[in-house]
Amino acid sequence: NGDAFDETNLYVGAAIQVLKHRFRILGSNNGTFKYMEDNCHKFVRSNTEGIFSKLRSNTALYEAANSGDLVAQFSKDVVTPADIRTVLGNFGFDQENLTEHEIINLCRKGGDKELMTLKPTVLADEIVSPSTRFH
Repeated sequence: NGDAFDETNLYVGAAIQVLKHRFRILGSNNGTFKYMEDNCHKFVRSNTEGIFSKLRSNTALYEAANSGDLVAQFSKDVVTPADIRTVLGNFGFDQENLTEHEIINLCRKGGDKELMTLKPTVLADEIVSPSTRFH
C-alpha cells in the first residue's frame, strides 16, 4: 500500500509490505528479541508490563488464574507459545489483541529463552500477583 512502517510494525506475526511484496514476520533471533525487550518503550509488544495489564484486564482470565482453573486448562507442566495461544484463545485472546510476539515475550521473560517455553503456574501467578520475574 506504500505506507511507511516503523518499529511498531515490526513484531513476530506482523505482515509488512515492501514495495509490492507482502511479508509476514515469522520469527527473530535472540539478539533482536533482546534489543526489543531492552527498548520496550518503542517495541510495545515486548513490554511485559503492558502485556500483563492486558491479560489482567480480562476478568474471566484473572479469576481462572486465581482459582487454579487456568493452570488446569494446560495439559502439561511446561508449555509452548502454541499451547498458550490455544488456552488464552478460550478467554477471547486472538492474534488481533494478543500477538504471537507478545506470547513469545512472556516465554522469554518468564521461562526458558532458548526453548521458548513457560510453566503455566508461573504465568498464572504473575497474572494474579505481579512480581519482578518478568522484568
